[in-house]
Amino acid sequence: MPMHRSLAVAALACALSACATLAGLPGAVRPSGESFASTPASRPVLRARICARDGVALPDGWRLPSADEVDEGWRAADRERFLLTDLDLDGDGRPDQARVLMRIDRGGYGVFAFLCREHGAPEAHLILHNRDLAYFRGVGIKPVAPGLYRTACGQGFIECYAGEPREVRLAHPGIDYFKPESVSSLFYWSEATQAFKWVALTK
Repeated sequence: MPMHRSLAVAALACALSACATLAGLPGAVRPSGESFASTPASRPVLRARICARDGVALPDGWRLPSADEVDEGWRAADRERFLLTDLDLDGDGRPDQARVLMRIDRGGYGVFAFLCREHGAPEAHLILHNRDLAYFRGVGIKPVAPGLYRTACGQGFIECYAGEPREVRLAHPGIDYFKPESVSSLFYWSEATQAFKWVALTK
């Protein structure tokens, strides 16, 4: 999966009408409680509520963002500050979870998808790791409803690389990884490959 191309897409300018369309999608968000450390913590917060379970250990080397890291005004539009969303990513009827986490060693930030199982620990998938920590302050995640979407290359905003789809049909919700008034890309679960895929969605 060419996730490294997500940085290249940041060169696109966002059409406000396209962003408004995405923002108005019916969501699958259910608040899960605070998705960040409410005050700057002297110790990193390494556990969170995931898959309706309290105190789940985060992946090794990762922590919750702290309040001073997510204090931009635009984040106030979402209770979770665009850091997490609960949605059924793989269509098994159980709400999964997507989260934005920080590297403990300050080596960047990442987007994780946690697939929730009936038994056992949530299955964590690191679907994006951006080592440019400064870029974190301008990005967030939100749900994308099932449906048919034209990709950025399908809309002619960028050239299609070999094998890149011109449209994607989501049978289940996906994750919109976005920069306000800039770009948007999509992470979604592929039943065929049993893995997450990425595609530039819109400018």
